[in-house]
Amino acid sequence: MTWFTLALITLFCYGIQNFLFKVSAENKYNSALTTFAFFSTVTIISALLFFILGQQITNIYQLLFFATLNAGCFFVFTITKIEALKHIEASLVYPLIRLSTVVVILFSLVYFQDKLNHFQILGLVLAVLAMLLLTKKDPTALKKQNFFKAGLILAFVSLFFGAFSTISSKFAAMHVNLLGFIAVSYFINSIFSLIFIRKMQSGNETISPYPALRLGMLIGLINFLGFYSLLKAFALGPLSIIAALHSFSCIIAIVLAVLVYKEKIHFKRGLGITLAIIAVILMRIVV
Repeated sequence: MTWFTLALITLFCYGIQNFLFKVSAENKYNSALTTFAFFSTVTIISALLFFILGQQITNIYQLLFFATLNAGCFFVFTITKIEALKHIEASLVYPLIRLSTVVVILFSLVYFQDKLNHFQILGLVLAVLAMLLLTKKDPTALKKQNFFKAGLILAFVSLFFGAFSTISSKFAAMHVNLLGFIAVSYFINSIFSLIFIRKMQSGNETISPYPALRLGMLIGLINFLGFYSLLKAFALGPLSIIAALHSFSCIIAIVLAVLVYKEKIHFKRGLGITLAIIAVILMRIVV
């Protein structure tokens, strides 16, 4: 498969995954418990495949460095995202977090010096405009939100750690064994989540742990396919384009949130979604 096909697989997997995070938030599941099941599932799958396929790690120290760096960034990114969804609607959280793509694109253009054609450059410009439109406030909806500022702060924290996680994944895809990297990174994330389970169990959270564990396992299965496809795409194609495509996974999550939880989309966000679709088409053009 080409890097573009892999990027599209990633887009759909992460779109469904992000919607399931919304499900966790709506049901008041313990975020650390959900992510513990999620990270543990990915760890087990990737470790089993690593040994079944007889793969080897050539540079253990380099792998540990990238895995630890990615794990720390991705853990903060995931937890803050789920917590933000408890305070503000998904149609604001996900596009705002996906502005991390702008950070990634700028880094990629400067560091990797990605070469883009005119269509792809236009696609990236439209992608940025789409994200700006998607994050425009809906005053009538937001006045009804409690703890809006807290949710916004959490979303911004998630934004920056999401960018760091993506950049570290690109370097890992270039230098270390992918399955080994996934297994070690998610194992470290599992430990982080385990430590925070009790600390994040408040009176507002669902008491029974089983729904969160079941949902986390489902997220883990979907995430493994998406993350492996993302790393393979990073190894084959330009970081800037792949990151931009990846960012539109939020659209799938938003559409599902609108259908299931009846969230409203105002005109500017609707226009942003349209521009995002056009941007994806433009970035596919190779000349």
